[in-house]
Amino acid sequence: MQWDTTMKLADVAIICATLLGPIFAVQVQKFFEVRRERADRKAAILRTVLTSAPLSYQAVQALNGIRIEFEDDPKVLEAWRNYIDSRTQGHQLSSQAESLYVDLLYQMSKSAGYRIDKHTLTSSYNPMLHNKIERDQEIIREGAVKLFTGEGALPLDVRNLPADPTAYAESEVLRQMLIAWLEKQGVERPKAYI
Repeated sequence: MQWDTTMKLADVAIICATLLGPIFAVQVQKFFEVRRERADRKAAILRTVLTSAPLSYQAVQALNGIRIEFEDDPKVLEAWRNYIDSRTQGHQLSSQAESLYVDLLYQMSKSAGYRIDKHTLTSSYNPMLHNKIERDQEIIREGAVKLFTGEGALPLDVRNLPADPTAYAESEVLRQMLIAWLEKQGVERPKAYI
């Protein structure tokens, strides 16, 4: 019996497929995992920006992540730059800044694969109580900063002190005794008490 040691092209293809197939499959799976993770991060940023107050810590953090996670989408980056430029020019949300914010959200939603129109992006549920709580927290925060930096003080309004006539009389007797003792010691009385 003689062994055929010649290799045919089909044999080489089978060997290559056997060796390289699993490597190729793992690489394809990794490629799709990376794409899925990036899509998930984009969706998470979009969700955070949509569900947070525009100037909240979470929203600002998410907005700062846009340049990293959406770096492959020039329309999002342009909308982000326009919005950031409008925000750095003033602290209040102007109608222009609000319009740029909606445009940014719209571009992000398109990039993340969502079909959300601009009208939907402008409407959200925000109870009046949340606005009041936010305003109150801002007032408290500003007051605390003024208090701790020495720019402000706590207003005190004493309305009713407990008055005990006996305590006042005893206090006056003690004061007179102290003055008499100090005079015996040769201590001069301050001019304010003369």
